[in-house]
Amino acid sequence: RLDCTNVIQKPAVSIINRISYDHTEHLGGTLPEISNEKSGIIKNETPCIVGYQGPDFASSGAMNILRDKAAAHNAPLYCAGEDWRVIGRKDCFEFEWQGKLTGEPTGAFPHPNLEGAHQILNAGAALAALKVLEDSLPVPVAALRKGLRNIHWPGRMQRIQGGPLAGIIPSQCQFWYDGGHNDSAGEAIADVLKHWSEDTKERKPVHLIVGMKADKDPCAFLTPILPYCGSITLVPLTGVGRYIMPGDIQNLMDRADGPPLYEAPSIRDAIVALSRIEDLSQSSRILVCGSLYLAGQVLEAA
Repeated sequence: RLDCTNVIQKPAVSIINRISYDHTEHLGGTLPEISNEKSGIIKNETPCIVGYQGPDFASSGAMNILRDKAAAHNAPLYCAGEDWRVIGRKDCFEFEWQGKLTGEPTGAFPHPNLEGAHQILNAGAALAALKVLEDSLPVPVAALRKGLRNIHWPGRMQRIQGGPLAGIIPSQCQFWYDGGHNDSAGEAIADVLKHWSEDTKERKPVHLIVGMKADKDPCAFLTPILPYCGSITLVPLTGVGRYIMPGDIQNLMDRADGPPLYEAPSIRDAIVALSRIEDLSQSSRILVCGSLYLAGQVLEAA
């Protein structure tokens, strides 16, 4: 409703992806309140794609908020699971539009070049948006497949293989970064870690380095991730005011019988300390997560 994207009065299409609890001090503390703010992107007579939502979305009344706003603006609404859907397969996924598979001749699309099953759902929303625009903006299926295979999104389950921080990590240890910081981001990261843990070729201890603003909900973010962590190290964020401290998550760690909890003054110090405490010389992973404010440190010269 108050977003800077609203300078575009008549976009070709709008997309509302999964709505979860974030920026609640501005958007409200319930899914209907947040959805009311998010629905401000729905414009007059402009199609809107609604991506896959969480399990409590419809029952909370949030979906009705979007439907009412779309009706008031005479905006066609195309909802995941109703008007379109994705079906994940082992080596590909299928995209169904209004009951029919698209993507001829095979009907299948390659997995996006991004980690995590949630990225297939995101890809579905993008394909749905292009579907409603196909008369005015036709995109060949071959180009869609090429785009999915070559997509690059820095800061979203990104493996870091260069730069000064990667240079101090043992060669057998992988270095990853994700800027997600809310409950649904925690679920998405946990899903990736779960997949790694179930794959004998990918199974390696995962050590988290976490920095988060104090206005986030670290427990909601970390709860699904904890079962797959070998340790958690908290680091400060610079230039953002207050950030989470060990006391902010200690109750969660105690309740969940969580992994060891450490503290370090920077990501670099955290890696050095982990190298002493944990055996990073063996095959393992370090995952920095919790905030996009960490990107500067992690991605510098990477």
